Amino acid sequence: MSDLTDELTRITGRQIIKLTPSGNRAILGALKFAKQLGISKVLVQDQGGWITYGQYAKKIGLDVIELTTEFGIIDSDDLYAKSSKDTVLLVNSMPGYFAVQNMELVSRICQETSCLIINDISGSVGLPESRLGDVLICSCGKWKPIDADYGGFIATDNSWFNSFESNFDSSKTDIVLNAVEGLEYRKERLDEVTAQVKKDLGGMNILHRDHPGLNVVVGFSDDSEKQTIINYCDKKGYEYTLCPKYIRVNEKAVSIEVKRMR
Repeated sequence: MSDLTDELTRITGRQIIKLTPSGNRAILGALKFAKQLGISKVLVQDQGGWITYGQYAKKIGLDVIELTTEFGIIDSDDLYAKSSKDTVLLVNSMPGYFAVQNMELVSRICQETSCLIINDISGSVGLPESRLGDVLICSCGKWKPIDADYGGFIATDNSWFNSFESNFDSSKTDIVLNAVEGLEYRKERLDEVTAQVKKDLGGMNILHRDHPGLNVVVGFSDDSEKQTIINYCDKKGYEYTLCPKYIRVNEKAVSIEVKRMR
């Protein structure tokens, strides 16, 4: 297992790696850590996050406060106003898998307000944005950049996690390691496809057009535009998700699920 943890240390820059059975288990473990520190409130983005952020926070007795975003990208003024020493920011640094947070700005604000950061790097892993935060969490599940169809991890330098019990199935170690080692190739391939999709649909309302991402989200104003996007997906063989949908955007849009390619 040391080869896997060594690789994850290299990618994340963190010395303590705790393997988990899933990304959800990593989320829950990180939130429990925050509560142990006396945190009472969790800040989450109003769209582009993951469904269990709020569910797990409430389950362990933490209040959930939504942050205003521009299609998942956090409004810095709202973050500054709502963050404090009794809050933790649980942020998806690649919201909806189609854009990237300004994690340097987010980190500066949270440092000034003494707000803890849990950075969900399931989409951003391997990018600079994935190396910022007090605790990094990641899913290695189906269709993720680390596409092992199993597992997740917590990466941190906080010694509290030395005693963390993860229940990771060690028989899956080589599968996850192979997916980690294939990360750069997979991301390059997905980047090529997303760039082509954006070029093909250049005249349409592509949200966060200039951001790197693993999906392409295209807004529509009427059924005709919606059908045009769907027809394109059907022709190219791309799976898609219809929005509004919290884990993508709360907007009339089609999320072209490039990351589901294998």
